[in-house]
Amino acid sequence: MLNFVCIGAQKSGTTWLYEALRKHPLIDFPGGKEVHFWDHYPGKDLQRYLGLFGNDDRCNGDITPAYAILPLDTIRKVRTSCPSLKIIYLMRNPIERAWSAALMALRRAEMTYGEASEQWFVDHFNSQGSLARGDHAACLRNWLSVFPREHVLIARYEEIIGQPVTLLNRVLNHVGLEEFFTAESRSELSRPVFEGEKRTIPPKLLGVLKSLYREKVDALSTLLDHDFSEWKEIKKMSTGVEPKKGNVVLVLGMHRSGTSAVAAGLENLGVFMGSTLAHADEWNPKGYFEERKIVAFNDQLLQLADRRWDSPLPPDPVPSPSWPRQLAPAASLLEEIFGDAATWGFKDPRMCLLSSFWQQVFASMGIVPHLLFVLRHPAEVAHSLARRDGISAKRAAWLWLTHLLGSLDYVQDSSHCHMVDFSALMSRPAPMLKSLCEWLGLSCKQETIEQYASEFISPTLAHGADAGSTEIPALVLRAYQYWKHVADQNTFSSASLHAQEWINIRDEFERDVKPGLVAVHDFFEGDRQLEVADARARTLSQALALAERLALERLEQLATLDTQLKKTTEGLAFVEKLALDRLEQLDRLGEQLKQVTESRNPVARMVFKRSGKN
Repeated sequence: MLNFVCIGAQKSGTTWLYEALRKHPLIDFPGGKEVHFWDHYPGKDLQRYLGLFGNDDRCNGDITPAYAILPLDTIRKVRTSCPSLKIIYLMRNPIERAWSAALMALRRAEMTYGEASEQWFVDHFNSQGSLARGDHAACLRNWLSVFPREHVLIARYEEIIGQPVTLLNRVLNHVGLEEFFTAESRSELSRPVFEGEKRTIPPKLLGVLKSLYREKVDALSTLLDHDFSEWKEIKKMSTGVEPKKGNVVLVLGMHRSGTSAVAAGLENLGVFMGSTLAHADEWNPKGYFEERKIVAFNDQLLQLADRRWDSPLPPDPVPSPSWPRQLAPAASLLEEIFGDAATWGFKDPRMCLLSSFWQQVFASMGIVPHLLFVLRHPAEVAHSLARRDGISAKRAAWLWLTHLLGSLDYVQDSSHCHMVDFSALMSRPAPMLKSLCEWLGLSCKQETIEQYASEFISPTLAHGADAGSTEIPALVLRAYQYWKHVADQNTFSSASLHAQEWINIRDEFERDVKPGLVAVHDFFEGDRQLEVADARARTLSQALALAERLALERLEQLATLDTQLKKTTEGLAFVEKLALDRLEQLDRLGEQLKQVTESRNPVARMVFKRSGKN
């Protein structure tokens, strides 16, 4: 029997879905992709069509995007013929879909991009077929008026890019099969079937498409009770992926794992790490080397997913409904911070929990980052977190593992990966930094490397190096030993994810540990104690910062007054000295006058006597 149909939309990933589902041993497409029965022969040879799917031992499907725009009467015939049929509908931003479809039409017409006029594109955008295929609300309204809502699975094109494994397993559950695809399949499933022609849409044509689909996007938001307004806010768009120029490195690692020391090394090598880096404090006296704008953005993403960096569980594989609206702002943020920098990167441990979001951002920008993993013994991390945050060793250990698992989700077959063990960085900083320089293809001076090794790396960075492992779960220690061996051998690649030991560790975590973490998360769901405590801490921190600023201002005022007082004192001293000098001069003049007076007295007496004789 026919178990499911994927009805579209055209240029929304239906070929990818077909190729992926063909890998399942129980799924079959007897008619191949795009049978086109219901749009071409709805009243003819129905039994012949249904006969294609006669093998009841298989889960049979038909993927024909043209079915999305079937008239209502034909959809009713589909339901009558296959009452238990499951429907799959893939949606894509209608503006992107229309542009991609126009370029496909160009190729089919054997025209080059240069041969097509602006009016040719406008006419294609306004064609009945293009408008109908991009009107997701109208398509779904017809199908949902005939089939029950639970029979219809609606998915977004962004899920193919960011969460292909999760999407495929949702499809399998929808058609009545157990989950089949695993995280190890991700790199293969992330490959596009058709990359398409890489053309950026001219601004004028983008404006035409925005005006055509603005109301249709609003109608879809109303129909599905979900905000799709980010589809209307698109500012720049191209089909395919044009890699963004620049050497990009993403530093991934758990909090208190040495990511700051590694980021400092990258900055010394000439990697631009941002312009508003977090200030040093008592916990990182040499600085965090984190771009504060990215940290704030990631905190916002976690909050939208009802998570924190120290939540028992990372965000769900299915992203927060609010995340898609943040994709464009995230890309704009990276453009704002890093611009046209030739070699740039950033680090924030929260990135380990947000791979499903940031992978979409990188894909949209054509960025293929170098992935630099920083590994530190979980007991040392736990010791540092206990000192800073009061977190127990066992909780810190599971946080260590969930961050590691999340960071590895970034790895694809084509990824450039490198892993640094913190203990090796502390003991051999210069060779480690030199290997990073070579890995990134940078030209580095030996004196720069030696200066970093002697001035930045110090024993004070290795807090907890003697921490015991007795409170760290055995599974976490196994994970550390596995990846430490990979780091020591410098053999990190996507193949490292498929080794049997690592698969066993992941399976044991999913089977024996994760259910307990889920229970803890559910127990605290909706609890705002930590949030309130954080808010109070922020308020106190802001008050202390204000007090510090006022104190500094008062010190500056006192310094100014002190300078003025000093100048006044110096002036008074000068005046006093001048007055004393004048008094001395007067004294000398008085003495001289006295001497003159006394010398005149004998002469006066002599004159008086002589005048008396006469």
